[in-house]
Amino acid sequence: MNLVNDFTIVIGMVATVAGLAKTIHYFSSSKFAKEVKKYGLFKEIKNLIEDDELLNFPIISMAMQCLSKKEMTLEEMKWFIYTVNASKHLRAYSEQYEYIIISKDRKSFIYNDKFSFRTTRYLELFKLLLSYSLLAGLGLSLFVNEIILSDLDTIVIYGSVSLTSIAFGLFFLWKFFTLLDTRKSLRHRFSSNFKGDVKLILKS
Repeated sequence: MNLVNDFTIVIGMVATVAGLAKTIHYFSSSKFAKEVKKYGLFKEIKNLIEDDELLNFPIISMAMQCLSKKEMTLEEMKWFIYTVNASKHLRAYSEQYEYIIISKDRKSFIYNDKFSFRTTRYLELFKLLLSYSLLAGLGLSLFVNEIILSDLDTIVIYGSVSLTSIAFGLFFLWKFFTLLDTRKSLRHRFSSNFKGDVKLILKS
């Protein structure tokens, strides 16, 4: 009987490991496929730039929107195309565009004027964390005190308010971690073949 139980445990462990291996393989394959598509898209954008960057600018912009959330100038796009390893950080740059820009020497990311001072960044982190705490706390409080204890007629109303409050709270938490992650982005150094000035789209 013990032998059967041991055999069952071994089979279960093997099946679990196999399942994990399959999951890891799936995500690895999926990531590789995305990288291949990303490389192909960068190559097409490079060809469009070298062909006629001004004439092809609308198509180049549409293609870059598949890779970045941020609206970028032609100079920014060219910097990511012609700078070694810069494409690896395009996603982080597009997420952190409120806080960082490309440096004038084109060799790194730096904080923009608004967040160039450490005190400004700390104040922003505090505001984001406070906003998350208040909104998420309010949402959870409504959920516990109103939804569980109220009647069915008010559950939908309080439930909607609660979920909306929590969602906004999580948004501010996401921005909090995004600002924290800028420190990693600023550590990277690049060797760029792009010789022009990197002009930015300035917010009004």
